[in-house]
Amino acid sequence: MLRLKPDEKLYKATCEYMSRTEHYDRTLSGMRSQHDKTEAYIPPSMRQFSNINANKVRREVEDKYGITYSELFNEIKRHGCYTAQMWIDEYERLQKEGD
Repeated sequence: MLRLKPDEKLYKATCEYMSRTEHYDRTLSGMRSQHDKTEAYIPPSMRQFSNINANKVRREVEDKYGITYSELFNEIKRHGCYTAQMWIDEYERLQKEGD
């Protein structure tokens, strides 16, 4: 478990979750969402793979940061204006700051 302030820890955990799941989704499809051109569009035939990965990543992030499912998704909702690319960029920024 990482030693960050509670709000920093939750934000970093959320950025990691969203970044990792979006990167994976982009490997499943070269198509993009009609509402957000940075977000991968997952065809119905591929959604099960996206969901399996998202559950795996969620459990890993919860264990790594010591957070709960509800905390993670409340933080996602709190930053509802973020695009898929913004989550990726934020996670990369936080990783660089941690070095």
